[in-house]
Amino acid sequence: MMNFSGQYRKTRNINLGGRNTGTAGSRESLLRKAQLDRQRREQARKEEKAALHIQSYYRGKRDLWNQRILIASEWHEKYIENGGQPISNDYEFIKCLNEFQFALRYLIHQSNLLDYVISLHQIVASHEVLFKDLLTEENDSYQQFFERFEVAILNALLNGKDVPKIGPAHLESLNIILAVNKYVNLSRPERVVPLLSQMAQGVLRELSGNRSAIEEYGVVLTEILKPFWTSVPQLLIVDVFSIPNIFSLISQSSFKSDGSISELTSPMFMNLSAQINSLDSNRKLWLLANSLSSFISVDSSLTLGDVGVITALLQYLDVKIIERTDIAYSESETSDHETVRSVEDSPQKKMTFAFSSSSMPLHVKAINYLYEREFTNSIFQLLSKNLSASAINLIATLYVYLIKLFPRRRKDLMLYLSLVTLSNGETSSSAVHVFWESFKQSNCYEEISNNVLSQTRLVELSGDFSSWTKLILTFELYSYWLIIADDTEFWENEQQGISFNEVRSMSIFLKNLCYSLIWNWPKVESESRVSDETRAIVTKLKDMSLLVIRQIYTRDSRRQFLGKDFWLMGNNVIDMEQFIPAVVEEEERQQEAALRAVDDSEDESDIPTARGILKSSIAPRLEILKQVPFFMPFDLRVHVFQAFIELDRVRTQQTTPLSMDLFGNMPRIKADIRRENLFEDAYRNFASAGPSFKFPIGVTFLSQGMPESGIDGGGLTKEFLTSVCQEGFYENDLDLFHSTKDHLLYPNPVFGVSRKFSNLSDEELEYSLSRIEFLGQIVGKCLYSEILVDVEFAPFFLLKWAGKVARNSFDDLYSLDPELYENLVKVHKYPGNVEEDLNLNFVTVQETGHGAHRSIELRPNGEDTPVTNSNRLEYIHSIANYKLNSVLALQTNRFLRGMSKVISLNWLSMFNAKELQMLISGGNSKIDLTDLKTNTVYGGYLDHDPTVEYFWQVVEELDDSDKRDFIKFVTSVPKAPLLGFSQLNPKFAIRNAGSDRERLPTSSTCVNLLKLPDYKNKQLLKEKLIYAIRSGAGFDLS
Repeated sequence: MMNFSGQYRKTRNINLGGRNTGTAGSRESLLRKAQLDRQRREQARKEEKAALHIQSYYRGKRDLWNQRILIASEWHEKYIENGGQPISNDYEFIKCLNEFQFALRYLIHQSNLLDYVISLHQIVASHEVLFKDLLTEENDSYQQFFERFEVAILNALLNGKDVPKIGPAHLESLNIILAVNKYVNLSRPERVVPLLSQMAQGVLRELSGNRSAIEEYGVVLTEILKPFWTSVPQLLIVDVFSIPNIFSLISQSSFKSDGSISELTSPMFMNLSAQINSLDSNRKLWLLANSLSSFISVDSSLTLGDVGVITALLQYLDVKIIERTDIAYSESETSDHETVRSVEDSPQKKMTFAFSSSSMPLHVKAINYLYEREFTNSIFQLLSKNLSASAINLIATLYVYLIKLFPRRRKDLMLYLSLVTLSNGETSSSAVHVFWESFKQSNCYEEISNNVLSQTRLVELSGDFSSWTKLILTFELYSYWLIIADDTEFWENEQQGISFNEVRSMSIFLKNLCYSLIWNWPKVESESRVSDETRAIVTKLKDMSLLVIRQIYTRDSRRQFLGKDFWLMGNNVIDMEQFIPAVVEEEERQQEAALRAVDDSEDESDIPTARGILKSSIAPRLEILKQVPFFMPFDLRVHVFQAFIELDRVRTQQTTPLSMDLFGNMPRIKADIRRENLFEDAYRNFASAGPSFKFPIGVTFLSQGMPESGIDGGGLTKEFLTSVCQEGFYENDLDLFHSTKDHLLYPNPVFGVSRKFSNLSDEELEYSLSRIEFLGQIVGKCLYSEILVDVEFAPFFLLKWAGKVARNSFDDLYSLDPELYENLVKVHKYPGNVEEDLNLNFVTVQETGHGAHRSIELRPNGEDTPVTNSNRLEYIHSIANYKLNSVLALQTNRFLRGMSKVISLNWLSMFNAKELQMLISGGNSKIDLTDLKTNTVYGGYLDHDPTVEYFWQVVEELDDSDKRDFIKFVTSVPKAPLLGFSQLNPKFAIRNAGSDRERLPTSSTCVNLLKLPDYKNKQLLKEKLIYAIRSGAGFDLS
């Protein structure tokens, strides 16, 4: 039953009993409220307590400040007003100093600070007897007091809040410290010297334009610092000698070595390594320059002690000048990025640090002196008087660190070192002889010459720094000589080089050393704790060893003198059977790692461990193929190359599954190619294909607008690629490539002329460069598809493909222009006055486009720079550098960019120039008919048919030239495949062309097919075959 009262609002329930009838939720709310109330009360108590602390602190500060004001006022009244109150005993003297120290924090902000400091100076200076009385007591508390007093004054003047700029008060304070130090021997100079360093920096910074003021400060600072130079020189080395231009402030003559420094240097710098490393590069360089100025005198004879000082400085400073300097002279680059420089005509060098400074004569003199010929001559005068192992080790270490300090001046050091000789009785030796012969006395040499080093022996020998340092310098010197010496000098000049017996011994040693460092050193690094110093020196040793062994190998490749199989490592060292699958696995893993690096979403938490294991177990094989591929037989490297291509082909298939047909075949890029416009149609259809050009291509040839019949089973692709190469390299009007006198191809230099001098428009240039890039793409496709083409490139151009030699050397000029090479050699060896007799300047003539020619300067102001006896070496290498590198760089890069779209250039680094040519156009030019006959298939013939037997007899009787023409007649290439005719695809085939005896033999080069009529007569067969191959007849000739 419903009771309606007429009210629409809910009736309120009022609880007068006080009991809580709320829900559980309201109880939780009440608890939270109570907790918050407690937190607010606690916060209020903390704030009140903190406020009391702050008030107390500021009251204390205010009271302390007022006390300082009061003491300062009283001190002024006692010691300044009315001539000052006399001090009669030690108590008053100490009280006077204490009061001044206490008031100083207030006084540094007052205008009359100078009055106080002057008065204190007078007090200190006039109480000599009192000082002596205090400091002769047994209690050392006064010593400590005066030390704290000095630190307090310097801290207040340098590090106080809102301290005034350097001024007279600072100078008077230094005078006070100087006066105190006459009687006080500081027990903790490390507290004072850094503050004096700050003072010196402030003076140089703030008074740079006030020479007289700097001199005043300099006199006082010199006198203060001098005692530290004899007692604690290491403090000055780090804190004072690292100050820029410090010797424009303090007297340099007061900080010369007295002979004792040399003995302390090595342990001193070792102990200071942490402090030195905390300096920035700028301060380190100044430390080097200022220390050199103090330790050695460039005007006096060097001693081995001086050499030890310099070496220790370089060793522990660990800095590179190249990071902070700029050299104001031009360079003429040669191979391996070296610069060939003359001695007498070296232009002046100016060293400038990366901070503002108008003049630093002491600094420039101190560091540059180490890189001058005079210094090297002085060093070897020392060495000629003391050829001990320790002296040779020291000097080798010095030069290794000099190279590290200033890499850009390495060439100067190498030049000067290559010019010095050491006389020993009736014989004289070059620097490279001295260091090499000294190294040969070590245990390392004999052991490495006979064996590859195991991991254990590598660890044991890696700490022999002196031996490795000598070896590094030996390789630096020999590498430099190999760069500047032409092949004639290499064969004839044993005075500056080394004898062939020594070259052979060095090469044997290098083979084992390089293999040990490539194969076993990564394992040592991954399994052992290797110090940074050891890692650095072994890395440098490895780099230099690889550089020198490649240079010797290059010489041997041009003119063999070490034997056919000299460079191969034996099966007892490398397991050849396992090498190919292992190195292919590593290549695959590297490709996978590269893909993972791109995919940021993949979890790589376990990759570092896996990569570490991989690096120590398999990676050395790839490193061998990259660095010293000639350790491995050529056939093996070809198999590796083909395996890498197959690996890439499989990966390409896996990454494009949607494009494959139902049978799993790769997609074909199809194109219609007009035979009368073959090259341009090929460019239009395929130049933009990029990496897709790896896919099979489908070509339909058009003749007079109509498609030719035929199914491309690989033959049409081969015909297309060989035809594009023939037209692109030889038969078009674009003149993209030039040929040497030996008919070897290289890019047309006109496309590499500087835009400033070129007569080609931008459109003309890009048109030609894009076609050169496309030809690189075509050659890459041929290599990728193992299709041989009859195109031969110049060796100096092929060297650039491998990547190891970005720049060709002077001797490579012979393959470009033998006449120019011979003329330059004559200039080099000319006995008379080159300048007067030959009248040459630093210029060369270059075609610039459309038949125009002009002179190109080989160095700044080259037209006005005569070639002299002293700079002719620079001229010769400048000519070679321009002809081989500068003017070919642009078009070479475009060619290689096109090739890299299809094939990895890293794979090509496994081969030298001659081997690369074999990859392109086939193997040995001598035809192995037994191999050809074994790999021949017949159609319509049996191998014992008379015509077939006559055919092989006729081919056997052909001379070598006709045999090559015959192979070219059938396959389009005059050479056999790299690994023999078994690799020819499709196989060489002979098909019966019928019984018409008037018909000539014909061929289908696209499928390696010879169509041979059934002549049944040997003489007739011979006449017809020779006529066909010599007339250049070919595809379907009838």
